[in-house]
Amino acid sequence: MTKQHSHASTPAQHRAHLISLIATLFLVFIGISCLVIPELIVDTLPYLIGVPMAIGGIFGMISEFAGRPDPEGEIDSLTDVVDRFTLGESLVMAVFGLVILFHAHEAVGFIGMFWGFMGLQDAAREIDETLHARRCGHPWLLGLAWTLFELSLAVFLVISPFANIEHHVLLLGLELITFPFHIDSEDGKNHLKADM
Repeated sequence: MTKQHSHASTPAQHRAHLISLIATLFLVFIGISCLVIPELIVDTLPYLIGVPMAIGGIFGMISEFAGRPDPEGEIDSLTDVVDRFTLGESLVMAVFGLVILFHAHEAVGFIGMFWGFMGLQDAAREIDETLHARRCGHPWLLGLAWTLFELSLAVFLVISPFANIEHHVLLLGLELITFPFHIDSEDGKNHLKADM
């Protein structure tokens, strides 16, 4: 939803970023609930996911609009390129969160498909980052393993989302837990980082 930027932030941007961060962390807790009590969470899943997606997306957009422009306007790395897309990602999260809330009775299958597509987008970004790390001589195997895991989850979420809802809730739980994280290769070492 929102990511840290190198340029200075305003108090409004900081508050909006904090709210978006809390909403994103709530999605991780929902993911854990999907793994622990999948049969109990299915009926409330549209509300449990729709609300934090809408709130996180809306405040992610506010965070982007409230920020001061980058004075240099330069792109230093692949991470800077990825950061340029947070407004669009926040908009998609907000819109889909609201769609889920207004169509909750028919949303469970679509939730899995949406998060599958988001996972595919995330995996595509991480493939690029892994290749970049490899080209720069940084560790990349752990990043590749993480990416393949995320890619597998995403593909399974997209395949037959209405066939076995409880099975998809388990996969969705894993996707919600892993979605905000990625393996970053800096200073010759791998680090698990959160995209918040």
